[in-house]
Amino acid sequence: MLSLIKTESNFNKNAKSNKGAMGLMQVMPSTAKYLCEIYSIDDNFNLFDKETNIKFGTLYLRYLFEKFKYEDAVICAYNAGESEVLNWID
Repeated sequence: MLSLIKTESNFNKNAKSNKGAMGLMQVMPSTAKYLCEIYSIDDNFNLFDKETNIKFGTLYLRYLFEKFKYEDAVICAYNAGESEVLNWID
């Protein structure tokens, strides 16, 4: 997790990418909303809050591991998006 945070935000809890990913683990707001839906989580969140961001980032990794099973595919999907990885696999 520390390596992912270092790579994604360099430990800057206020980081925001040009694509809109936010916080330590660079979680997209749309991804967080999707996770709220599938895991029945309150959708009132602040992705710049470090604990909230790590919660969503790790939950997203869990979701990706359930979907892809393999670490390489999971890391690629975390960065590029799961639909992009599905295209690569096809």
